[in-house]
Amino acid sequence: SPGTSTTALLSLNGGNLINDSISTLNIEIGGYTPITQYDKLAVQNTANLGGTMNVSLINGFVPLFGDSFIVMTYANKTGVFDTLTGAAIPGGLQFELHERDGYTVLVVGQPVIYQIVATAGANGAISPSDTVNVIEGYNQAFTITPNANYHIDDVLVDAVSVGAVSSYTFFGVDTNHT
Repeated sequence: SPGTSTTALLSLNGGNLINDSISTLNIEIGGYTPITQYDKLAVQNTANLGGTMNVSLINGFVPLFGDSFIVMTYANKTGVFDTLTGAAIPGGLQFELHERDGYTVLVVGQPVIYQIVATAGANGAISPSDTVNVIEGYNQAFTITPNANYHIDDVLVDAVSVGAVSSYTFFGVDTNHT
């Protein structure tokens, strides 16, 4: 991260940033002023993006709905961040990552909620069950358990068989499921 519990500006003058699939860029936000209250990365040439951007709130700061933070600038960009972690904000808000021409900005918004309806047959159980709310992009795991003297015959996900599995995980939820 450009900062470690104190915010900073990291400039890559004459260089490129390579943030590949196993890399993590840590950004700390503790107020509205770039460099002194939140991290900012300035890449003079090309930012090759991938991997994870991890956001941390520091110094008790809680941003408000609609706030935005330009956390990176660049002359050119290839790729996008694969994952945004640390996006949850107290009060039910979350950071949304927007990559634009010349900069990357974090915007505070309302999370999109999807529903997964989980039901089991008469001789078994699924946990969690019923309607489960999942924030967009998050994962949700389920455990399927047969009653005594029964076995799992088949598990259907969105009306498609996934076999006789005892667990199933929805990764990066971006739609409703059954």
